[in-house]
Amino acid sequence: MNSVQLVDIIANQRHIAAVRRAVLLNIPIFVIGAFSTMLSEVTILWYQQLMLAWFGANWSAFWHSVTSASLNGISISLVLSISYFLCEKTEQVKRGQVHPLAVAIVSFACYLTFVQTYLHNVSWEISFSSLGVGCVFCAIVTAIISTEIFLFLLSINKLNIELFTDIADPILQQVLSCIIPAIGTIVIIAVLNIFLVGPNIEYLNSGFYNWFAGVIQEIESPLAKMIVLILLIHVFWFLGLHGSNIMEPFLQYIKLEDLQMIYKLADGSNIAGEAFTKTLMDSFVLIGGAGSTICLMLALYLVSRRGNMAWLTKLSIVPAIFNINEILIFGLPIVLNPIFLIPFITVPLVLTCVSYSAISTGLISIVVESVHWTTPPFISGYIATNSWSGVALQIVQILIGSAIYLPFIIINEKQKKGEI
Repeated sequence: MNSVQLVDIIANQRHIAAVRRAVLLNIPIFVIGAFSTMLSEVTILWYQQLMLAWFGANWSAFWHSVTSASLNGISISLVLSISYFLCEKTEQVKRGQVHPLAVAIVSFACYLTFVQTYLHNVSWEISFSSLGVGCVFCAIVTAIISTEIFLFLLSINKLNIELFTDIADPILQQVLSCIIPAIGTIVIIAVLNIFLVGPNIEYLNSGFYNWFAGVIQEIESPLAKMIVLILLIHVFWFLGLHGSNIMEPFLQYIKLEDLQMIYKLADGSNIAGEAFTKTLMDSFVLIGGAGSTICLMLALYLVSRRGNMAWLTKLSIVPAIFNINEILIFGLPIVLNPIFLIPFITVPLVLTCVSYSAISTGLISIVVESVHWTTPPFISGYIATNSWSGVALQIVQILIGSAIYLPFIIINEKQKKGEI
């Protein structure tokens, strides 16, 4: 079995396929949320004056509301869509025993069970933040587990209410058949939640992230810590999962470290080898988004100036300038594409090491400002370092990344033409 066959098997695995299709279905929401986040953070004077004239003093609240409306419910959307895609081709659905949307609704109820906050045996509450990007991983796991439990219970004939042929609406037949399996699924998930949540954990999702954050913090080397995070982000992306959102809670923790590093700089401390923060990652490693998309786009432009790839590059260039790259990653596609596996993971890792070396050896100014992840390249490099050396490093990074991508894009082009 070669690597292409192995990747094809992984791509067709029903759970991975369901998650990938669910993420694809939600790309418009991801893109809208990313653009609205970007527009709320732009610091250009003429833009702020324009927004002030259009929307008044609280103009940023307008874009924040769009971000909130799109991203703060993304976990719910993923639970519903993953569960739907996971069961839509099962035998129970094909023979009309259950509607896939009914299974998705049960999974949604199970997800709400998992994200409830348990407060000292007094009350159960659900935080609005528990429904957003910070709980994407929990949403994926819950959708898969609850759907499989439901389908298993549904397969037990003794748990099914007998169907009657004279019922007018077939939906009622399907609803009756899934009542007991639905109750059983929700009860099982609720029991799991009670037993899995520890005495010092508010809810299961936070417990998982606290545990993983502890594991990451055990890594003493800042460079090794960032390499692990970069590797996980891109492995998730390659499997068709939104790696950036799954790892967002950990990336936000690193973002808090930005301020600590700046405070140390203000005290005159020599931390050139330690100032490896989320700002450094966003500005000098993930240039254009996951996979260092700007490097990929430059290589694509050099090789493919016509056809679908050229059209896709033109469509993706504006979002990529603001580090929004879902369209390119899923449209190329990079997901589960063995040809792009090596460069997609290698480029960010190489750029991580180059950035760390440049800063720790003093070749460029140390990162002294926190920069929002949607800030375009070159602008972010200058703001982050308060120096043109940051811009110079970004140019070098783009050239290195493009050189790594180039031969793989050529191989992909030859394969499409049947030359390989």
